[in-house]
Amino acid sequence: MGNSGKTGRFLAGSLMLVILFAAIGMGQAAWAANAVKVRAGVHKGFARIVFDWPTPVTYTTDLGSAHLKIRFSKPLAAKLSAASRHLYRYVTDLAISEDGHSVSMKLLRPVRLRHRRIDGVLAFDLVIKAKTAASKKSGTKTAKQSSGKTAKKAAAKANDARTPAKQAKARPAYTEKVLIRAGEHGKLSRLVFDWRRNVGYSVVLSKGGLSVAFARPATFDLSELQKDPPRFIRGAAAAIDKDGARVNLRTKEGVRFRHFRAGTKIVLDIYAPKKSKKVAKDAKDAKDSLIIPPRLLAVQDRISPDRGAGAA
Repeated sequence: MGNSGKTGRFLAGSLMLVILFAAIGMGQAAWAANAVKVRAGVHKGFARIVFDWPTPVTYTTDLGSAHLKIRFSKPLAAKLSAASRHLYRYVTDLAISEDGHSVSMKLLRPVRLRHRRIDGVLAFDLVIKAKTAASKKSGTKTAKQSSGKTAKKAAAKANDARTPAKQAKARPAYTEKVLIRAGEHGKLSRLVFDWRRNVGYSVVLSKGGLSVAFARPATFDLSELQKDPPRFIRGAAAAIDKDGARVNLRTKEGVRFRHFRAGTKIVLDIYAPKKSKKVAKDAKDAKDSLIIPPRLLAVQDRISPDRGAGAA
């Protein structure tokens, strides 16, 4: 009876020692966990989660159709709330394992994993999978099987889009209204396109006049040009499409011009056509034919009005 009592006490003491050592081991493991900063963000086509380790560490990954598990060679202590908040479209249920070595999460969409190491920073990218060739082929087959009625409707819509009303609806929601100021300055006429921001442009001279093209859609106030056009300009019209706008000026044939920027404004100066050498020579000859040389005027003064040329 005495021996059995001793044995019981021995077993109870041993069990207490095991529990004590286990508690000490767990405490040491928790004490040894590395404080790791976790960041996350969404980019075009992928989401990224970053583990900023203070010491070198190795890792392995386990990617499935609906889960991702990252296991590190050292335990970590980290807050995953920021990653959960930023990656809510990609993952859910982020958690650290009991031993502190693994981070697991459920995937909300098909992804492929891309990972790299930059010093102590480990970056894991969840890249959205591109459509497979099979799905593309299936989509093409479905498109080919569309009914003739649908095709006719599409053609009717395309025809309607060519009408002015449809074109107006197809224009951008915002088009700047540009004032055009006109005036005459000495030997030139000047137009100022009063844009409120910088815009690309080009000026082309053709047989019918000048065409000023702009790289941004806009509407133009042509009232001043149409009411009282300056010299060398006979008319103006504007056109607009989704890629830009254009102002066509009817001018005298062969006009000269220059253009430049003044801040955000575009300035266009128009000069008279350059006279050809033949026109200039004819004008000079006509002017010279009206001049009586001085010697003829002297002879004419010596002839008396009441005497003939043959009088004595």
